[in-house]
Amino acid sequence: MDYSLDLYTYRVSCMVSGADDMYVSAFVLIDGHRGVYYSESWKPNGSTLYLPVSGTVLANVDKYDQISFEQGCFCIGDEAGRFQQKAQGQTINCWRYSQTDRKLFIALSYFFTNGQVSVALKVQVCPNTAPRLHQRRVSH
Repeated sequence: MDYSLDLYTYRVSCMVSGADDMYVSAFVLIDGHRGVYYSESWKPNGSTLYLPVSGTVLANVDKYDQISFEQGCFCIGDEAGRFQQKAQGQTINCWRYSQTDRKLFIALSYFFTNGQVSVALKVQVCPNTAPRLHQRRVSH
């Protein structure tokens, strides 16, 4: 199934005043109705509580210093922040560098219970992996 209509990257180009270079920003559309959860308080060992993404989010992945991917079993909650269950899936972790602490930290994490949706988003975040991911899906 093709999720290109649900998850895609907007490439927005605009001139930065006084600069000769073009500024390009990547926005990724995340559909919260497809088993997508988020957390702004990441905790180690799978103890992060992920809350449902409500509606559609246009996330700017360019503002993060590093993006990482993880799969496993994670805690999901309801809209009120109450634990519901543990679920298997993949996360996309958005890292920022703290000048004060002098280290990277996870500022935002998205959790996907639908593997196809997470792969589609990963291709959008890391377009250079698209041919390899596409080839792997086709060969099954």
